[in-house]
Amino acid sequence: MPAKKAKSPMKQEVSPIPRGFRSITPHVSTPDVAGAIATYQSAFGATVASKQTIPETDPVVFALVKIGSSQITVGKGDILGLGSVSLHL
Repeated sequence: MPAKKAKSPMKQEVSPIPRGFRSITPHVSTPDVAGAIATYQSAFGATVASKQTIPETDPVVFALVKIGSSQITVGKGDILGLGSVSLHL
């Protein structure tokens, strides 16, 4: 009689979309992250969920910003003009 196969533990489903995000997340690249955040706060009532700076410097280099029930990411980039937008799927 063949040996019984050991039951594997139940695998937990992992969502491909992190909690709090939608299926598409806009990412804004701009030379002035803090300025972009201030604009979004003034225009849309945005709140900052998290932000990152380079140690021992003041400028914000990346931020997760909530506007209503959606989130966008804003990162520092050497972009001509006002910046650029990409979508994370």
